[in-house]
Amino acid sequence: MGFHFGKNRSNDLSWLNDREPVSFKKLQAVGSWVLLVTVSVFLAAVLCFSLGYRATAQDASMEPQILEGQQVLVNRLAYRLSSPERGDVVALYPGGDDTLDPLFLRVVAIPGETVEIMDGELLINGVPSGTSAGYDAMEDAGIAARQITLGNDEYFLLGDNRNDSLDSRDPYLGVVRESNIFGRVWLALPSGGGTLHRVRSSTRR
Repeated sequence: MGFHFGKNRSNDLSWLNDREPVSFKKLQAVGSWVLLVTVSVFLAAVLCFSLGYRATAQDASMEPQILEGQQVLVNRLAYRLSSPERGDVVALYPGGDDTLDPLFLRVVAIPGETVEIMDGELLINGVPSGTSAGYDAMEDAGIAARQITLGNDEYFLLGDNRNDSLDSRDPYLGVVRESNIFGRVWLALPSGGGTLHRVRSSTRR
């Protein structure tokens, strides 16, 4: 028994000739769609990394702005091209140790300034600070009972809850280096008994 190909062979392969050729426009459309999806995923990842880092307040230092147990979003790209400013609520790791829970505190003094707490009031360069308005007088001056001069990359941070806050007054934390600050807190989430709101900055000196 043998195999015969003859004229039936062309008929068997005729379906190849009937196939519609793939046009360049179709390939271009598919390529554009793939590129769009890829770029969208990349941008979403960048936004999530830069603006969507989620962390939880472990203490009452920033109450009533941020409640203990409330989650916040941190902008981790905020200080890549600029430095923290007075009034910013920043996220930091104590001593730069990222295995520890982050702290959220407000910048009250910036590099080159002197800091002192006298009679419960914050003094910047020997002058009462406007950032003290609306806060309770500080019962414990901590290390700021004596004047401190901040170095080129050093910041003095306080919690809004001035008499129940772990901040730069405590020797455990002390003056904070810029390298230990990893972002700016910008949004408080509806969790831990708190409401959804933007975390306000105070620019008064």
